[in-house]
Amino acid sequence: MCIRDRYTHYGAAKPDNETKYGILDMRTEVGLLTRSILIHGSEEEAWGCRVLVAEFKEGEFTRRGRAVFDNVEFMNCGQYDTEKAAISFEQISSPGPKSSLTNSVIHDSNGWHLKILSSRGITIENNFFFNAMRTSTKIAFATDVSFRKNLIVLVYKREFSVKTKLLDMVSAIYISHLADGPNTLFVTDNIIAGAQLFGLIAPGRDCNDKEPPAIANNVIHSSDNAYIGTPNKSISCLSFSRFIGYKNIEAFTTAFTDVDEIVVSEMVLTDNRYSLTVINAKATTSQLKSTVKDIVLSGLNQLSCPECYENETECSGIHGLRISPTLQHGLVLPMERGPQAPFWGQDEVGGFSGQVTITGVTLLNWLSNDRCKSNFVFPLNKFAPDYVPPHILGEGITKWNVQEGSFFQFFDPPQAWAKIDDCGDWPCTGPKNVLIRDQVGTVLGTPGTILPYNLGVMNKNRCQAKEKWNGIFCTGFDYGLVVFESLDVDNMKRIITPIELSCAAIGFTNKINTFMDHLWNGFYTSFTRLSRFPSIIPLNQTIVISWAGTIPVKTQYNLQGATNRDWVILRQRYARPESIQVTVNGAIIKPVKLVQGQEHDLTKDGPKCGANKFFFQEQTIEFVVTSDPNCIVRLEQVNSVQVSLRMDTTVEQFFEKKGDVEFIDKITAVLGVPADRVRIVSIRKGSVIVDFVIDAAKNENPNITTTEVKTALKTQVDNLIKTVE
Repeated sequence: MCIRDRYTHYGAAKPDNETKYGILDMRTEVGLLTRSILIHGSEEEAWGCRVLVAEFKEGEFTRRGRAVFDNVEFMNCGQYDTEKAAISFEQISSPGPKSSLTNSVIHDSNGWHLKILSSRGITIENNFFFNAMRTSTKIAFATDVSFRKNLIVLVYKREFSVKTKLLDMVSAIYISHLADGPNTLFVTDNIIAGAQLFGLIAPGRDCNDKEPPAIANNVIHSSDNAYIGTPNKSISCLSFSRFIGYKNIEAFTTAFTDVDEIVVSEMVLTDNRYSLTVINAKATTSQLKSTVKDIVLSGLNQLSCPECYENETECSGIHGLRISPTLQHGLVLPMERGPQAPFWGQDEVGGFSGQVTITGVTLLNWLSNDRCKSNFVFPLNKFAPDYVPPHILGEGITKWNVQEGSFFQFFDPPQAWAKIDDCGDWPCTGPKNVLIRDQVGTVLGTPGTILPYNLGVMNKNRCQAKEKWNGIFCTGFDYGLVVFESLDVDNMKRIITPIELSCAAIGFTNKINTFMDHLWNGFYTSFTRLSRFPSIIPLNQTIVISWAGTIPVKTQYNLQGATNRDWVILRQRYARPESIQVTVNGAIIKPVKLVQGQEHDLTKDGPKCGANKFFFQEQTIEFVVTSDPNCIVRLEQVNSVQVSLRMDTTVEQFFEKKGDVEFIDKITAVLGVPADRVRIVSIRKGSVIVDFVIDAAKNENPNITTTEVKTALKTQVDNLIKTVE
């Protein structure tokens, strides 16, 4: 037996850890490369050899192939630069006796080891796959197929003769498509070691599926990207579970999904550069949910083996769950070219709404010292310049041997982002507007909020700086994340930043930038940046939004990361004298009537989503956004005529006679307009001055200009005033 010893190997008398999610065994695997029966491919010009098992029609007859291999060695098979694998099962759709490959070895192939395409009735078990080019095993549209207890070691990518961004989907196991109907493909109990790009690429399953997972209990180590979770048809909630990964660069990543919710559970992850990255991606304003639960997340698992960490690079830069963005669109497989950012990074426009909930996680051995440096449980994704959804640390998180300074890692937006093809004149501010809520006091024993360091945001009475995190810990839950955006047609082109949010009562101020430019036009960036803005804010306060440019005609606002009772009042002043229409879920929310001398607290009787008041003379609006995820408040500047009308009566007499109702009735009757176009915004003394607006009807004729609409409306109002008096 020939032992290839280019890499460090580890041995012990027993496995490292036994957990309820699987046995962590980091001992080196040993595989036997020879068998008594040898099929040796040609050495000439990488032609190799190919075993094809297939089904085809011959006249009226169907010829169904079947093969049974046991204890067979395949060497130098498969063909370079093609998808012709050493062994291929293709288009076997008819029922019949099963094919099988057991107790065999495929090694030193010119290309792929194994391909199963649109076939059924196949068992692949207890085999050793060694040294493949591009792909060891690819499976697509397979039914009644079992791939279990196989060892796959070393999968390499091709070397291109010229520098290119062409991307080989290099993988140990690549499940590209599932067959229609109930799943009968099982990939379980396999070990993958040394995959140069991907270990396992596989779709998730429906969260509501009560059957045991069909892709489960696989172990992947010493690979670049161990497990890539991909979409599964049109499933709205996608689940990934039962996986063990160690000593990988990236252990588990999902950034390809287009679903409403992702659930990651029952995994054991340790000694990885980055153990877990969950990125949900979908073009929606609905809240995208991600849940990480019931996993073991370990930093340095082999502390009892000093030799295992002799080189400080082996014990430094270890990271757990990467705090990551949500995106408008995920990556799509297969990919002909590599993304501009890493698979775990942001190569698309940031999302609008989301939440990541973390429960039942066991944290072990997260330490940093003079030799083992920069190890963090929750580092912020360094490719997240735009929007990161609130992360909630919930029930059942336990920790053992975890240093306080190793919990979080935030970073200041790099100055390198301040260029025309990224963020403009100054860096994007997404990394400064990240919110993590510790519900039960997992981190410091006290429930609280964790934020990146930002002096203008920090309440010195409730917050303390944490230098090792480059962050802030605030007791209680006094902070939320407000996300707002322009809905105008030029929202990818017009720059309206910087925008400043402030609350003078508590000394809060926060300046934010537009999103980064993520789109490409050939070799050049597109110079388009979405006008979407996430900002940390204090809750249950009135926040003034000051725009550097003209406020867009249409905007929308959402409050995230807050509790059920929380709210915020947003206040902003418009430059143009137009009416502001507030809607929630398409329903118009009329402003509170401002009566001089009376209080008008928008939250007095409990905050209501979209409740608003309009200061007629100041052209300023205040409106309520609540913590309900469905509370998305839209503001729109509409064509209108603003009128102040003096009436010879007192305020008291005006309301005793239901003057406000009668007033609107008269206006609508004379003009012949629906009541929802007339809004009283304030009632002042002297005798009584009624400030009201009449919105123009929606202009359906593209040949009529906005000026013509306003002129016609004003003429109607001028003719009306005498009638009302």
